Amino acid sequence: MKNIYLETLASVVCSSNNKTEKGIGITLVVNGMLISGDLVSKGTFFDEEGNDGLKALRDKLVQTAKEHNLNDVDGVEPDYEFEPTLYLKNAKYFSGGNQIPTTGSALITVDLNSVDAFSMGKFEQQ
Repeated sequence: MKNIYLETLASVVCSSNNKTEKGIGITLVVNGMLISGDLVSKGTFFDEEGNDGLKALRDKLVQTAKEHNLNDVDGVEPDYEFEPTLYLKNAKYFSGGNQIPTTGSALITVDLNSVDAFSMGKFEQQ
């Protein structure tokens, strides 16, 4: 889905390496699945407990790409900071009236291009 508002949120909020305490409530539809959580910066997401391995892998991939000029296209320096990715914490999936996980929440990434629809604010099942 091409949407200027969602793309702007991704580039301003998600691409930042700054860490923040609060996120922005958002609800997404991705391939028919409802996902709701707090949109946070890349820095906040990778700093969360449990993401140490993912952060190390990402750092290694960026380092390897730089060392081997894997993203160099026609002499244009790639922007390693922007990834078309939404980072959510306190996230939940909703499917068939069920909430996943049933208790607690998850940290997830969503490819910006896989979002079919979105609304601001978190969906809460009663």
